[in-house]
Amino acid sequence: MFRTTLIAALAAATTLPAQLTVDGSITCKENAVIEFSGSGTSTTQQLVSLSVTVISFDSANACSTWLMGSSGGLPAGAVSSAPFAETFSARADHTIRKSGTCTATRHYAVLVSASDGQNQASGRFGCCECSAGQFASGQLFGEGCPGSSGLTPHLALTGTPSLGRAVGVELTGCRTSTLGGIFVGLVAEAPGLPFTLGATTCNVLVAPDSTLAMTTTTAGVAMPFVTIPNDPGLAGLPLFSQGFAFDQGANPFGVVVSNAARFVAGARGPVQVTSIAPLSGVIGTIVTIRGHDFGDDPANLCVRSNDAFGQTVFLKALAIAHIGSEDVLTARVETMADDPQPGPIHVFRGAGSLQVVAPTSNLSAPGELWTWSGQDPAFNMAASTQLFTPIATDGPTVNVPFIVQGNRVTVDLPPDPCVTAFVYPQNTVLTSDAHWDSTCTGSGATRHFDYFLRSVFVVNAAGMLCPQVALEYGGGTVLPFQPGTMSQALDADPNTRGQFAVSRGAGLSCQIFVEHLDPSCTILGGGGNLRIDCP
Repeated sequence: MFRTTLIAALAAATTLPAQLTVDGSITCKENAVIEFSGSGTSTTQQLVSLSVTVISFDSANACSTWLMGSSGGLPAGAVSSAPFAETFSARADHTIRKSGTCTATRHYAVLVSASDGQNQASGRFGCCECSAGQFASGQLFGEGCPGSSGLTPHLALTGTPSLGRAVGVELTGCRTSTLGGIFVGLVAEAPGLPFTLGATTCNVLVAPDSTLAMTTTTAGVAMPFVTIPNDPGLAGLPLFSQGFAFDQGANPFGVVVSNAARFVAGARGPVQVTSIAPLSGVIGTIVTIRGHDFGDDPANLCVRSNDAFGQTVFLKALAIAHIGSEDVLTARVETMADDPQPGPIHVFRGAGSLQVVAPTSNLSAPGELWTWSGQDPAFNMAASTQLFTPIATDGPTVNVPFIVQGNRVTVDLPPDPCVTAFVYPQNTVLTSDAHWDSTCTGSGATRHFDYFLRSVFVVNAAGMLCPQVALEYGGGTVLPFQPGTMSQALDADPNTRGQFAVSRGAGLSCQIFVEHLDPSCTILGGGGNLRIDCP
C-alpha cells in the first residue's frame, strides 16, 4: 500500500500584508498519483494572480527542513516543477487544483504564491511521500446482516494481495457446516449496487463476477484464498470481495452476507512479523519466523536481534516458504555477544548478495561473505513482539566492536585474544557482523548496509599472528596503492559508488574496516562486532 505519511503539519499561511493570504495542500495516493492545490484570498477582493509549484526532495528530512524554513533556496537534490500559474481580473479568492504522477520515490511539497498587483504572499505546504511502485493494499467496508444464530458474518483479509501470491479471506460468524464462500468482482460502485435481498438488511455490495464456494467449518468459518497472477499489468487493479453463507432460518432468501473488502494488487508491501519460535537458543539454533511480505529470496533478508544495550545477535536467513497467505522464514543463529540479553528479532528486506571468501590454507576455506543493502527502514523493517533470548556458549570468547572512525566502520583485531603468546591458535573461530548507514552526494536517500562473514577457523597447527589473520580474513585482492592490504568489494551499486571491506596488518596492528572509495560518499553511523571464540 502506498504509504501516505504526513511528516509535518501544514505550514501556517504567510500573510504579506494582512489582507492577502495563501493556503495549499498535497496528497500522495495509490497508483503513484499526487494531488495538490493552492489557493489565495484577498480581503480587498483584488487578487490578480496565483501560482502553485511542486517541489520534490530526496529525503523526508530535506522536505521538512525546507517546509519550516523562512527563506532560502532549495537544498541539494531538490527538483522544482514549472509553476502552474493563472492570472485573472480582480477577485476575492481563487484555487488551483491539479494532479500528476511520480516517477521516482521522493518526498513532495508545494510552494503557493499570490499577488494583488501590489503585494505578494507565499507559503510552503506538505510533505508526503510518493512511491513509483504500486504496493498491494486492502481495506474493509460496509456491513453484513445477521444470521439465524444472531451472529453477523464478518470478512477479514490475511496477508497482502501481492502479485504472484495468495491473499487469505477469512469469513467468520456463519452457520456451521453450510455452503458459503465469497464473491469476487471488479466493481463495487455500479448500477444495481448495492442490491438488497428483498425485505432484509442484507446488501450485496460487490458485483459477483466470480464465486469461490466452500463449506463452513463446525465453528462457522470459511477461509478461501484468492491467488493474484504474477502479471505486472495487474498492478493497481482494484478487486472487491464479499462473503456469503446459506442460512435458511435467517430470512426469506435463506442467505446472509458479510461486510466487503477492497484490495489492490501490487508489489510486496511492508515486512510484517507475527511470531518467532523457539524463543531462545545458542549459536546454531534454527528459528522459525512467521509473517508476511518476506519476499522470495532469503539472501535479500537481514535478520538480527538487538537488545537494550546495543548488542547484536545475527541470524542467517536460510529459506522462505509461502503457506497460504503466510510467509515462513527459517533462520539460523550465527553470532552473539559474550553476555547477550533478550531482544526482539528484526527482519529487514532489501537487496542481498553472497560471495565466497577464499583465504589461504591457514584459515578454513571457503567462508561466506554476505552483504545486504536497502532504503527506508520504516518500510523494509519489522520487529517481533516476542523477545528472543540468546544463550551464550561456554568457553572463552572475545567480542571486539566495530566503530565509526571518520568515514570508515572499523574493528581493531586484538593481537593476543586467547592469551597464547600473541598467536591465534588452531581452531580459533572468527565471525563478524557490521552495520552502517551511508549516503553519496547526488544519490538520493540514505541507504542501510550490513556486512557479515560466516565463521572461519584457524587451521594452521602453529597458529597465526594477528596480521596474517587480518589479511587472510579479508579474502580479497591486494590493492596496489596499499601494500599489505586486501579488500573485498561489498557493493557495486552505482548510486552508492562502491564499498569495500578492507583488511590490513603490520606488526601487531591489525584492522578490518569498511570504506567508500569515492570521497563524495559518507558513512553516517554504524557498529557491529567481531567475535573470536578461543579453543
